[in-house]
Amino acid sequence: MSDDVWPDGLEPIVDYVKSKGMEFGLWFEPEMVNPNSDLFRSRPQWTLSVGQRAPLESRNQLVLDLGRPEVVDYLFGQMSAVLSTYRIDFVKWDHNRPLADAGSGLRSGAPGVHPATVGFCQLLDRLRAEHPSVQWKSCASGGGRIDLGVIERADRFWTSDCTDALSRQRIQRWTSQLVPFEYLGAHVAAPINHQTGRRLSLDFRCATAFFGSFGVEWDLTQASEEERNRLAEWIHAFKRYRALLHSGQAFRNDVPDESAYLYGVVSADGTEAITAHAQLDETVRDMVPWTVPGLEPRRRYLVRQVMPTLRAGNGEVWSWRGDGITLSGETLATVGLSIPRRAPQTCMIAHVVEWSSTLPRAARSSSTDLRAVVLLSTSTRSPWRAMALRIRRRRSGRRYKSKLVNSCSRLQRH
Repeated sequence: MSDDVWPDGLEPIVDYVKSKGMEFGLWFEPEMVNPNSDLFRSRPQWTLSVGQRAPLESRNQLVLDLGRPEVVDYLFGQMSAVLSTYRIDFVKWDHNRPLADAGSGLRSGAPGVHPATVGFCQLLDRLRAEHPSVQWKSCASGGGRIDLGVIERADRFWTSDCTDALSRQRIQRWTSQLVPFEYLGAHVAAPINHQTGRRLSLDFRCATAFFGSFGVEWDLTQASEEERNRLAEWIHAFKRYRALLHSGQAFRNDVPDESAYLYGVVSADGTEAITAHAQLDETVRDMVPWTVPGLEPRRRYLVRQVMPTLRAGNGEVWSWRGDGITLSGETLATVGLSIPRRAPQTCMIAHVVEWSSTLPRAARSSSTDLRAVVLLSTSTRSPWRAMALRIRRRRSGRRYKSKLVNSCSRLQRH
């Protein structure tokens, strides 16, 4: 650490951050070395290179050869000294330059990437053992370090340097095929993204970050009071549902329309779920039902939109978007919720929780499912007929059949 830059060390800034009730983290890029440094001048053989050829610079950097045990020992000593001196809660481990001319002097210039990767894993293992309270964040954009070997060692990943929420929906959709939601670093960026130039609403940006680590990467001094208040609502909601978001079983529904995603998390005991519908682009298709798999078929659940919170006077009347509606797990898994027509680049988040006996008596009626399905199926003509047939096959007894037929007849007249 440079005494010229930090004459008092890091303690003053660490103390200031901690005094605000926050955790303090450091960004490391330990595998890189500047050619104009004492380390390189004293040990040039420690870099990845091929024969006598001068190694290729990128970003004013060369790459240290972690296939050498002495390099691993040196980096462990340097990093461990910093982590032991200051109260550091997490480390972001980056690797920003490509590996070119990546030969190893220990192997007579033969490819050195695999031995260096093994050395990286050994170094991280030693640091984790020495500093068990530190959280370690690896970088998918820096070095592509998001493979199964790193997942065993890291606590979180920076999923991509692209913070545009529309791009992130697609990035996170496919990254979560392998990596659980709670590992994915996802941040709320500025209204106009500095990488794509695209302007996206605050609700869409927050909803995109909601299932990941939900950080903020936005100069809030530039935000309006209304934006800060809205962001506070989202942060409160994230903290409320974080335990569920980061502990349950993830699901991603197959949707025939590429303009929309349906995904969520169900608790291990099947009593609760949180689920999102993201409308990425405009569509000419009928909206597909919003189904929630993984619940107990015979249990009853209260379903309610929780974010974005509805604003007065929006003119939309959907029972599950207000006070909520009670449905069985079977209905939610096979029939689902009907979704209102949506604008592009919008996202709704619904909470599903096992139904409570404290709800009003009217909500405890045995025909709640039936009435709900008829209500929820009015947005398009073709789906409600299929829903009616499914319910009629499952239900026995004239009372259920007649209620459904009468309800559907009234819908047709209107």
